[in-house]
Amino acid sequence: MTDRWTIRAVTVFLGLIAVLCVAGGFALSFVGKDIPEAMVGIGSAALGSLATLLARTGSDSVTIDNNDTDPVPTVEVKKKGKS
Repeated sequence: MTDRWTIRAVTVFLGLIAVLCVAGGFALSFVGKDIPEAMVGIGSAALGSLATLLARTGSDSVTIDNNDTDPVPTVEVKKKGKS
């Protein structure tokens, strides 16, 4: 995955799902209702997917291409110990 906007959109979407599940769980427990297992499962899956996406460690180097309108410079990331 080298498309920045796709990664950003997925990150925001998964984070939003996780936050909504936590907020919904607090709201349900505040009014005295049980938290559905499906909500716990969805929140856990979203949080696990978000962690996997953000802590991605590949064995190959990752190059993020840049266009002229993006102010962030292009960076090539290599695994430690390889040249």
